[in-house]
Amino acid sequence: MKLTLLLPAIPDDKWILARQVGVTHAVTKAAPQLTGLPPPGRPRRAADRQ
Repeated sequence: MKLTLLLPAIPDDKWILARQVGVTHAVTKAAPQLTGLPPPGRPRRAADRQ
């Protein structure tokens, strides 16, 4: 069994706390509507990589 937690797609304090209590795997929602990030399957443009 792996200790897993649902975390936001953008790292925040919850990521740090989860690691401190021994969580080694995470599940996240990667929907662009929720994260404001481009879809995970679409490559980013060179102008966005700064």
